[in-house]
Amino acid sequence: MQTEVKNIKDQQLELTITLLAEELRKFLVLAEKRLSQQHSRPGFRPGKVPQELAKEEVGQEKMLSEGFRLAIGSSLADALAQEKIDALHTGDLKVIINSAEELKFSVTVMPFPKVTLGEYKGLAVERKPTTATEAEIDETLNFVRRSRVKRDAAPSDGESLAPEGREANIKEPIKDEELPALDDEFARSLGKFNNLAELRNNIGEGISLEKEKKEAERLRIVVLNAISDKSQIDLPKKLIEEELEHSLGDFKSSLARQGMELPLYLSKINKTEEDLRKEWRPRAEQQLRHALILRAIARQENLTLSEEEVEQTADRLVKEYFQSTKEVPNMDMEHFKKHLREDLLREKIFAWLETENAKS
Repeated sequence: MQTEVKNIKDQQLELTITLLAEELRKFLVLAEKRLSQQHSRPGFRPGKVPQELAKEEVGQEKMLSEGFRLAIGSSLADALAQEKIDALHTGDLKVIINSAEELKFSVTVMPFPKVTLGEYKGLAVERKPTTATEAEIDETLNFVRRSRVKRDAAPSDGESLAPEGREANIKEPIKDEELPALDDEFARSLGKFNNLAELRNNIGEGISLEKEKKEAERLRIVVLNAISDKSQIDLPKKLIEEELEHSLGDFKSSLARQGMELPLYLSKINKTEEDLRKEWRPRAEQQLRHALILRAIARQENLTLSEEEVEQTADRLVKEYFQSTKEVPNMDMEHFKKHLREDLLREKIFAWLETENAKS
């Protein structure tokens, strides 16, 4: 295999790969073996159709196509490793020569941007308290009490007392004397509490959990921003545009679920799609920097996941889904595990960062 690497625009590379006849024959043999094993024929068990018979029935064109696919995929992976290219993604495949004697093709490669990490340990980020306060519990209790106040929908004589041109059912402010008494009986009326103390404890636990989630998210952003400020990352324009396109696609899907299309939304807020891109660009750059920083830290600190961790979590989530819906989830498990692996690794990195940067 021969390889050639050229720098093109915006940090992208052009990688050209050449395979000669002897190498191509190996991929053709592999293609014939795989397709023969996959071929089915009455009278033969799966995978037991004689290879010559399978080749005849599958056809030379399909064999060559599979050999071509294997040659491209395998040689590209080998070439990236040989040239020590840390590829984010590849694309724009161009076949230059395709014959029995030689296969020559090129691809455009977007390498991961180089990240020079700033200080990412010992940042001493102070954690805010997340325990629910008595005032927060009281506020929630008062909200629940107000929601239990019942009023007649209209005056007893059935006529509206609202002035002409105004809605008849405008609600008057709820007065304190209308509120149910805050006692054990009120707590029991909510269904699962024996007394007011249990209700207060339950509300406090809920508030604390919510505050804990928000504080964890705040700490992550604070730590990542602090690291980002001291790190050097040259983001390619193409990568930023791809992130913006992804965000725009998600936004369009969100609008569609609400029964609205992007052009209508833009007309309502008097903006263009380009306006959105300009507004979202700083956020897109921040998200890319954060993702690249997390990846660099994981590599630097050798933070990894075992396949056992991924499998156990995947099995647990599938069982929980089945127990709640009584349906077997209809999903591509490999795709699911790929995203699960990314999520689990990200959580492991964040846990490590929190430990290393907590204020003592």
